[in-house]
Amino acid sequence: MARILEQLGHRVLQATDGEQALQLAQERLDELDVVISDVVMPGLEGPELIRALYGRKPTLRLALMSGYGLDDWLVSRQSDLPIVWLNKPISVQSLADLVEQASRDDR
Repeated sequence: MARILEQLGHRVLQATDGEQALQLAQERLDELDVVISDVVMPGLEGPELIRALYGRKPTLRLALMSGYGLDDWLVSRQSDLPIVWLNKPISVQSLADLVEQASRDDR
């Protein structure tokens, strides 16, 4: 996914787990427009990551992805956040659309 976004001309920050993602994002929060996270990750999971980042920068475009399907319980727990839900496998077009829309948003 990072390679695809870079080929589309976007700068990408990557992390190996949720805790590293949170640390990296906090250090470079002003540079972030979009956060795309898997739901299930080692350590800090995706919903907790995006909730923490959204609390620090409410203008972030947030996306959670899952290969397990996004059940009603998970969606209802995050319903107060403006999240885009992505089901794996994710098409190149849907990924490009998400990032392009975020770059145009005034939120």
